[in-house]
Amino acid sequence: NSRFCCGGEGVLDSQIVLLKESMTTTTLAQRLESSAVDDDTLQSTYGPMRALVKEILGVVPSAGSYLEIWPPAFRSYNLLVPNLLNLPAMLLPGFGAPKDMVGLGAYVSSRAAKCMYCSAHTCSFASRRGAGPLAITGMERTPAERSIADLARGIASVPHSVTREKVEAVSDHFTPSQSEWIVLGMVMMGFLNKATDALGLRLEEQSIKDASGLIAPTGWTSGKHNWNSSTNTKDEANEDTANTLPPTDTLGTYLRIFMHGPSAARLEATWLKDVPRDPAKARSWLKDETGYDEPLLEQFTVGRRHVPRALAAIMRENLSSDDRTNIGVAEKAMIALDFAVYLDSRHLIGRAEALMEAHEADREQIAKKGGKRWEVLSELAAAFFPSPCNISDELADQAVQSLEAAEIIELVTWISVLQMWHRWELYVSHK
Repeated sequence: NSRFCCGGEGVLDSQIVLLKESMTTTTLAQRLESSAVDDDTLQSTYGPMRALVKEILGVVPSAGSYLEIWPPAFRSYNLLVPNLLNLPAMLLPGFGAPKDMVGLGAYVSSRAAKCMYCSAHTCSFASRRGAGPLAITGMERTPAERSIADLARGIASVPHSVTREKVEAVSDHFTPSQSEWIVLGMVMMGFLNKATDALGLRLEEQSIKDASGLIAPTGWTSGKHNWNSSTNTKDEANEDTANTLPPTDTLGTYLRIFMHGPSAARLEATWLKDVPRDPAKARSWLKDETGYDEPLLEQFTVGRRHVPRALAAIMRENLSSDDRTNIGVAEKAMIALDFAVYLDSRHLIGRAEALMEAHEADREQIAKKGGKRWEVLSELAAAFFPSPCNISDELADQAVQSLEAAEIIELVTWISVLQMWHRWELYVSHK
């Protein structure tokens, strides 16, 4: 089996995932299905964004129906993906990093995080961007591809294994700006890996078909994500999938993406209209708006006019003390501290403690005021911390009984945002 290992993400890791998943027979997404937002409603609001994603992945992911249960979650997703992937510019030669290398980094980081949902999507994404089958499966990689895979595994594992040598190895093969865009793809996946694994979203049948022929032999399985399938789609490679790969980008792909781009940009502009373009000013604005001070907003050397701005907007979506939060900012500050301690992240510990101070968060008062709801919320948050998440059926039942659907989505989104920041922190601190 070692010849099929994806740089360390192979049969053994998938068996571990299956063992973890055996604790939960019904995912949170299945339990929340009645609260999911229907496609017609999503299309009416996010039509251009959904069209872009379908061109990039070949499917419209099921994630949107669940994230929109708490609308700031889906806005966060729609801000994160195009900005950290540098879309649509990334698809054109000479803009940013080689797109196949961005795809490879996103895939290996998803396998390292043991998120089988994202592993299928990023396998398709990488293949469509031109990454070769041998590079994706890990059977044969160039030195440049190995450097990306090594860093992706290091940055996505919990605990991490990032070293200065791994960061420098990528820099040996790519320019500083290319290296950063490749890493930002891994950073973006920090959010998606955590959110989709925690919810146990249903993996689309087409995604299973696109990925299984290539990566099922490496030990990949759709696991808990293969539910409510009308055709009982199988993971294993067979005569229909073994020699079938998703189509690579064509001129038609580019034309369709650029056709939808202006409408998507106008929608994004409504979410960003109050956010300063300058990174330092965006940082100051965020602190004034929410009490959260994030110095990492000033550490980007690429996309400085749009990446920090998008991330500041995402943090405002997650930390505004208006009617956007159902959980409460003080409560989220406390959860952030617990997750930061779990990650052993001095940076995130400092950010969480500052946020707690800004909102006068007191653990005893929060516990007393929240009662059973806070107890379940805290236990569910802790179950989201590992990669993969560790949610028992008993806890999932308690969560849907004690918490509103929007509260569960808000909690998943907040921890996913923190996971994203942790990946960026690791890269910046080891450069």
